[in-house]
Amino acid sequence: LVIEDKNTVRTQAFIKVFGLDYTNRFTDPIHFLNGSFQNYRIHKFYEHNFSFISRNLFAEYVYLRRPKYDRAILTRYSEVMTKKITGAGTVIKRFHDQISTILSQNNADDSDIGYLRPNKVLVPVIHAQSRSYFDLLLLADSLFTITAAAVLQGLIDSEQKKNAENKSIIALRAIGATVRAETIVLRKEAHRVRDEMKKEGVLVDHEMDTAIETQSSVIDESIAIEKTNTQIDGV
Repeated sequence: LVIEDKNTVRTQAFIKVFGLDYTNRFTDPIHFLNGSFQNYRIHKFYEHNFSFISRNLFAEYVYLRRPKYDRAILTRYSEVMTKKITGAGTVIKRFHDQISTILSQNNADDSDIGYLRPNKVLVPVIHAQSRSYFDLLLLADSLFTITAAAVLQGLIDSEQKKNAENKSIIALRAIGATVRAETIVLRKEAHRVRDEMKKEGVLVDHEMDTAIETQSSVIDESIAIEKTNTQIDGV
């Protein structure tokens, strides 16, 4: 029996989510969370979206450490993302409460609804809003489980199930669209700050350069992610 060192397991989890190059340049603290996705669709959504959301959220921390960066832009960014994440949570929770009420009123539950292959994950959280986003995915996973329980027990029809799930997915995808739009503003200011730093003799700033590089491909990356999301979700 080979027992892997905890740091080795965590490093591999980080690489799995963010890739080797990003891992080699990352120096901030990380909060590792254990999680489990029951639903295939939500697990795939996590795999295709969590890294993109997290890396672009994390850039805020990098820019906050640069005194020349316009604080008003960062404050607005944080407020916009908080509003978008909260809004998605409201949508998912509303459907979750509705289906839970239907189950309760019919003396039913999801205890006998299971998946053959649940997916356990070790999640590296690098930004506070990344944690909120991951919690949303877990809530969506729970929603998809109870909609399955309700439809399999004849308490809702397939259209009601589809409506709850698709609208929840759309709310989650709206977060990615907001990240894409707001990141363009952040990157423009980051380039301005970096140019000033170079004029002052700061020719090397690996952390700042990594953040800018990460955000430089945000449009192309988000288009590719949305294409994958559409193929998986069908919406």
